[in-house]
Amino acid sequence: MTLLWQQLRAQFVGLLLWTGAGLVLVMGLSGSTGAAANSGTDMFAKLPPELKRMVGFHEGLSALDNFIAGKVATSLVLILVLYAIVLALSIVSREVDRRTIDFLLSLPVSRGQVLLTRAVVMVVNTAIVGAILWGTFIAATQGQGMEIDASACWMIFLSQWLLAVMIGSITLLISLWIDDYSLAIKLFLGLLSALYFLELVLKAAGVERAGRLLSPFSYADPVAILVDGTLPMSDALVMVGATALAIGLSVPVFNRKQISA
Repeated sequence: MTLLWQQLRAQFVGLLLWTGAGLVLVMGLSGSTGAAANSGTDMFAKLPPELKRMVGFHEGLSALDNFIAGKVATSLVLILVLYAIVLALSIVSREVDRRTIDFLLSLPVSRGQVLLTRAVVMVVNTAIVGAILWGTFIAATQGQGMEIDASACWMIFLSQWLLAVMIGSITLLISLWIDDYSLAIKLFLGLLSALYFLELVLKAAGVERAGRLLSPFSYADPVAILVDGTLPMSDALVMVGATALAIGLSVPVFNRKQISA
């Protein structure tokens, strides 16, 4: 527990910075939500079919719900995933790059405990940031008198948190072979951009969900949640399973990792 609290304290400033930046975005989105809900026409209704699919427009949803799926969810999922990647790369790659890994390995705990403790911090901190941002958005919109489906919004948060943790865990596993922190940041941000762009292109092309199973962003679908009112259990199980597998593989890889002085 001591190691866990130490790492939580070490990441506290970063937690505040990411939360603060996210809150600025959320407050701006909350103000735009009011305009979207009160407008007589849906801002997405006039888009070409390809763009409708890209932003997740659904004919059966209200203007407010389409705005949440197309703007709010899209913005917040990127914040959570980016934060998870940064935290994941700080677990080993940054410590090796800064030559502070020797101090960690000198602690009277195993390598596995060090890695798992820091992975737990990634899980906890992304949950805190996501919950604060979604909670603030729900409170702000309800405070404006809008009828928002709060339970569905919380389900969207849950799916985005699971996605962020899954991508962060996979990032952790791959980063164990990358000791250059700057290179790792550039690599994973580039991969994230490519995966997100690929998901948008596939949706615009009308590719069904079965054809997008290898796209990680397809597992956090706000439209499906707003339509059905619940998080698809199969998607949740895939994300939890991938997270457990990635972290489980990371422990033996880190135990065998050769670290140069």
